[in-house]
Amino acid sequence: MTCDRCQELFSDYFDKELSAEESTSVASHIEECADCRSEFDLYSQGLHSLQESGSVEASGRFATDLLTSLKMEAVSPGEEPPSMKRGFIGGGIAALVTLSFIGGLLMRPSSSDQVRDVVREIEVPSRGEEWESIPREMERAVLRKLDLVKYRGHWVSREMRDGFVSGQVCVAGRMMAPEAAFEEFSQDGEEEAPSVEESLKKLGYEKTSGGYVPQEWLTRWNRGEIQIAPGKWKTQEEFRIYLSGAVVGRPEGVSDNEISEWIDGLRIGSPVRHGNVTLYPLLRAEERDSSKWGLVHQNPRVKIEEIGDPFAVQIFNGSEQPLLLLSGEILVGGKFSRMVRSDIEVSAGDTVLVPVVCVEPDADRKETLFLPASGGTVAPLDVRRAALSGKGQGAIWSALSSLKEHRGKDLSTAFVDFPDRFPGVVGVAVAFGEQLVCAELFQDADLFARRFSSLLKGLSQGISVSEAEVLFSNNIEGVRQLLQSPYYSRMQIREASFLLKQGTRMIGEAYPEGGEIIHLSLLAGDSSQEGKSVAYSVPEFKMKAVLDGVMRQITQGGEFSRIRAIQSLTLFDSPAAIQRLISLLKHSDPVIRKFTVLSLSEGGDASAVPALLEYAKTLERHFPETERVLVALARLGDARALPLFLSWLDGEARRVRLVLNCLPTLVLKIEDRDSWTSVIERLVSCFQDSEGKKWPSQEKARISTEVGKALHQLCGKQFSNASEAAAWWADESSRNEFLEEREKRQRR
Repeated sequence: MTCDRCQELFSDYFDKELSAEESTSVASHIEECADCRSEFDLYSQGLHSLQESGSVEASGRFATDLLTSLKMEAVSPGEEPPSMKRGFIGGGIAALVTLSFIGGLLMRPSSSDQVRDVVREIEVPSRGEEWESIPREMERAVLRKLDLVKYRGHWVSREMRDGFVSGQVCVAGRMMAPEAAFEEFSQDGEEEAPSVEESLKKLGYEKTSGGYVPQEWLTRWNRGEIQIAPGKWKTQEEFRIYLSGAVVGRPEGVSDNEISEWIDGLRIGSPVRHGNVTLYPLLRAEERDSSKWGLVHQNPRVKIEEIGDPFAVQIFNGSEQPLLLLSGEILVGGKFSRMVRSDIEVSAGDTVLVPVVCVEPDADRKETLFLPASGGTVAPLDVRRAALSGKGQGAIWSALSSLKEHRGKDLSTAFVDFPDRFPGVVGVAVAFGEQLVCAELFQDADLFARRFSSLLKGLSQGISVSEAEVLFSNNIEGVRQLLQSPYYSRMQIREASFLLKQGTRMIGEAYPEGGEIIHLSLLAGDSSQEGKSVAYSVPEFKMKAVLDGVMRQITQGGEFSRIRAIQSLTLFDSPAAIQRLISLLKHSDPVIRKFTVLSLSEGGDASAVPALLEYAKTLERHFPETERVLVALARLGDARALPLFLSWLDGEARRVRLVLNCLPTLVLKIEDRDSWTSVIERLVSCFQDSEGKKWPSQEKARISTEVGKALHQLCGKQFSNASEAAAWWADESSRNEFLEEREKRQRR
């Protein structure tokens, strides 16, 4: 859309008269074009001022003038146009002009039927038949052909519309300044009109050395409030924060850690808002120098290429300064685009392998080199959060797929001058709606300014914001709490970075150089959805290559990376991933087998049940691993595991107790009546055995207690001994009543 066309549609856009498609086009153009946005702001401010001054009864002359002007344009050549009677508007006009002087003139819409009649006179069908109704688009086209624009419900001349917006008033069809109109009517009126000062005072205005101002302004000035713009006020404390920022500070009773001193000196500046996005500048007084760092984006001396591994690329730094890659940067090109997994430095002249993840699931090109555009965009926040959680490639693809429902708008125009507005800005805290979602901090203002545009591009790609829990509110105090969160975090080293962890949730990552922090990323928000499986499309041969890469991490990586790689296999939307995970049950390393069982337990895929049953039979007296397998089978809730559980109720007492602990979890997920019947019968029998001579006396008491707990969980009944349980189950009516009630509950 051109600027001229956009500005032609301002009136209809303001009045919400455009089609959905036209309205979207105008909104997009205004957001992207600074000139048109400025023009529309001026235009809409003028119209809002008209609304705020109140509605004034208008003479019928305006509608008459409009209709007459339309008819004048519609007459045939040689005809005399209808006469247009000129004259001044009568009594009470002084009050009308005084109101116009303050805020403009607001008119009531004239009859749409009259306008339609004129359109019929202009556009009569060639065959002479009458229309029942005029097509809306034809009506608008005819009016625009006469160079009329829509203004507060009227079609008026462009000159008249522009006059109203600029503060002029209309007198008998002529546009003039309010003072001129007032003078003219003061001379013509039969009664002496009130002075401008008197009229304004009645309307709540006071005369000052700077002109007429609302009385409310004087009241707020006297209270010591500071006005930074019309309608925008700040207390002295708010104004101090506006100028110099609120101190982040150190929470009471906390100890220093590797990054706390770096945070302590920060200040939080006054927020900047656009739509539902809020940016808080993070300020630091002292000057630091990051000029030594080069960046990847559009650097002709940097070469990035494939090495045949989906989780690593090779970067050669041919420049004369060290290269800084930041976690979340997108490397564009190659077989498929990647995201840098952690902050990393590449010295001048060095070639290094950089850990990455795939962020283009459906691509598999034959290219080996990455494009110069690499590093120009940071990944969306949800993707970075999934990567930070350590849940692997499947979680990242799921996050990418989820973002299709949460696409954002381009923010680069709205916040393009953000780094220049605030001296000493070294970072930004970002909020969507009522929630803070992240904070990004850099070594100094120069490094922040160079990375800001790529951060905005990542924000523009959207984020899913949970409404269930607001961890950090969109206000100064919320930003302070987010920035103070490293004080309450545990540090975990991954490669060259510090990971910040609270409980089970990763909240951020810091990249140090010696004693200095170069980059700190804090990702807030609800982490419960991290790694949630969402369908996505990946070519089969690419999925195989990625799974091969995961298996290499399991066999060749360090202990921490091996565990993460095992867990990541459950988050791929692919049966092949589960089969790879199941195959690890036969691995020679007991640590790998242990975390494989735990991952299968969490994964919830019942296709693992046969393999777990086979593995269970090999365990014999390895009770810790036996317990893990039983827990996994119980959580999967598959009836195929029931025979193993029931058979293990005979034999070694310790294993019997393990089965009794897990059996209710399994049975409660099974609906089959016959299965329930066999389980209760076997539990009653085991209860009787615990009072016999089958196990040593100490173990009998323990087993008896565990059987009683299991029956209570399944039947809701408390039995004092085996005889009481056997009598209840032997009674046919009691047994049938229980089983029928159980079936009803399951149907509900």
